[in-house]
Amino acid sequence: GRWSLPASGWLRSVAALLAGALPALAFPAPSLWWLAYVALVPWLLLIRSAATTRRAALDGWTGGIGFVIAVHHWLMPSLHVFIVLLAALLGLLWAPWGVLAGRLLGGAPSLLRAAAAVVAVPSGWLVIELVRSWEGLGGPWGLLGASQWEVGPALRVASVGGVWLVSLLVVAVNTALVLLVTARTAARTTAGVLLVLCAPAVIGAWAWAPQPATTGTARIAVVQPGVIAGPNSVERRLARGEELTRTVAGRDVDLVVWGESSIGAGAWKDPETTRRLAALSRETGADLLVNVDARQTDGSGRSGIFKSAVLVGPDGPTGDRYDKMRLVPFGEYVPARSLLGWATSVGKAAGEDRLRGDRQVVMAL
Repeated sequence: GRWSLPASGWLRSVAALLAGALPALAFPAPSLWWLAYVALVPWLLLIRSAATTRRAALDGWTGGIGFVIAVHHWLMPSLHVFIVLLAALLGLLWAPWGVLAGRLLGGAPSLLRAAAAVVAVPSGWLVIELVRSWEGLGGPWGLLGASQWEVGPALRVASVGGVWLVSLLVVAVNTALVLLVTARTAARTTAGVLLVLCAPAVIGAWAWAPQPATTGTARIAVVQPGVIAGPNSVERRLARGEELTRTVAGRDVDLVVWGESSIGAGAWKDPETTRRLAALSRETGADLLVNVDARQTDGSGRSGIFKSAVLVGPDGPTGDRYDKMRLVPFGEYVPARSLLGWATSVGKAAGEDRLRGDRQVVMAL
């Protein structure tokens, strides 16, 4: 007989899991940004075929689990198998979205239902992104619109409505494609018209959104020695950073940026380290932006571990310091530590929460 989607059972759940994971391919790596515009189609097709509301919710939840695991795979060293448990909890956010998509896309949508689907399904996805962007749930990582970071027109759209507007447009395109494939003539026409309308919206943002004026250029060198572990690793990492930085001397560099946590906590308090960095700045003719993961006090008197970027000039630290505001969940803090603190015993999760900076900082070279 003709091939069809499984009506229920574990095979359908596996299909939903894989369909939910598919959008992860739009993120780095492999950064197949174009895939985002069709990646939700298999998942939506599966949801629209659900025979019951309960099945649609289950398809949404299972697909959400696949999405969270695939997009946040970089958390595995910190969480190991417990990433599945956290994905199952976060995946519940997609259960109502599954019901919404099933109701609007299922069967033979009318003209009105098709128009509502192209608006409501992307809006439902956006609500999920807004909820899971709360720092208590890990912060705004893996937002669908962020997969378009290297696409010029998408960046222009983001300059108007942030990553949220990009996510909305990406999901709207996926929804309209599902209608084009499955709906009857009237609904298919509606989907086609809405797809066509997306083009002038993007072109309008590209043409009329304010553009920053170019006032000059800067030549920036990035130094990253890589992972250095073992005995005396702090000093060896510092020495390797110095060695690599000296290679840019005489190359008209305006700024040298060292990697995150490039200076050891103990070494940062050492006047000798400050002297070496200042000497390196004089030798290269450029300021150094270095980073420390250490216990400090900020300008408001808070004391704790901050991840700070510090500017060092030829005379030493300039006094410019930026404390990281967007921390990595589990790697730098544990969301809802009172409930999820057990994660520190099974992986490399942060034993102590880093403190967030409360402002952006402009540093003058």
